[in-house]
Amino acid sequence: MWQSLLGTHNEEMPSVVSEPILRRLSEDELARVEAAELFNATQFRRTIAGVAKALGEPKASITFLSGVNSETILTFAWDISWYQYRVSPESSQPVRVAERGQDLDDLDPGFQEWNATVTGDGSIYPAIERI
Repeated sequence: MWQSLLGTHNEEMPSVVSEPILRRLSEDELARVEAAELFNATQFRRTIAGVAKALGEPKASITFLSGVNSETILTFAWDISWYQYRVSPESSQPVRVAERGQDLDDLDPGFQEWNATVTGDGSIYPAIERI
């Protein structure tokens, strides 16, 4: 799962952390990397890439849900549409569609802290501060 951090990532899928990081990642940063890598390995990124072709580059966030489960919500938003995916690393289906909508006003403000970027193929990358 942490292949990209260890330098053994799949040649077909670029690493979420593409350059060496000169510090230890926090637990939150590691969880964001894991959620992004799980999503990027799915076909859901094709949906995001397709919508982005029509609507432009989305805003994106990776948000942790409170509670005992280690679940993360990935949000992709445009002015007239948004998609959310739930990532549960321990689940038999680790990535699934959570919700979608058409009005950003319907999207909880807690999911609108844009802390990730999306590439043309629909892959998501967490913003990890370099030192």
